[in-house]
Amino acid sequence: MKKCLVVLAKTPGLSPIKTRLAKKIGIEKTLEFYSLCKRCLERFSLLDSYSTYLASGEKEGSKDPFWSNFSTFHAEGRSLAEKQSFIFDKLQPTYNSVLLIGMDIPQIEPKLIETAFLNLERNDFVLGPTRDGGFYLFGSNKKVSKKVWTQTPWSSKETAKEFTRLLYSQPSLLKTLTDVDRYEDLDFVAKEMPSKMSLEQKDIVYWIKKLIRYTNSQD
Repeated sequence: MKKCLVVLAKTPGLSPIKTRLAKKIGIEKTLEFYSLCKRCLERFSLLDSYSTYLASGEKEGSKDPFWSNFSTFHAEGRSLAEKQSFIFDKLQPTYNSVLLIGMDIPQIEPKLIETAFLNLERNDFVLGPTRDGGFYLFGSNKKVSKKVWTQTPWSSKETAKEFTRLLYSQPSLLKTLTDVDRYEDLDFVAKEMPSKMSLEQKDIVYWIKKLIRYTNSQD
């Protein structure tokens, strides 16, 4: 079976990055965090059991040197819904199984991705829910109607619930994790790291703990 993992991401300098987090820790620190997340996910591109792509939210981003370690393409569309729909429509004619994740989930490990692909051998869909009601991973081996994407209320506590309701069959569920939207999410991410962390994951945990200590000392 041909399989691929896609990371959908905004490109620094072309789009605002993590605006709610940046309001708390500043743009510079937010870019540091984003770059560390990128390093955590770059290692997936080194694995040979599936293909890995970076889907840039901006047309110019597909050629940006920030993504030089990824095979990159532009996720076309004006909205998040349209971009996600485009990704699956583009790749499913070539791949039997497609997984989509975001950039702000550095605690993902290769074992979890392998589990997601295994679940797609027995189910049409797989989904990784987040603590805030959204999801950090969605995978499919069947075409997803565009209306599933466009009718889902994004950035809502009901996102995963409504998205799942719109699918024609229930997805297999992975463990719940935290994606980073706010400063308060960082501590959860550090605690959700796998027991055997990569060097990149160790670096981001160190960065988070250092940031939290500094922030607490300023309060």
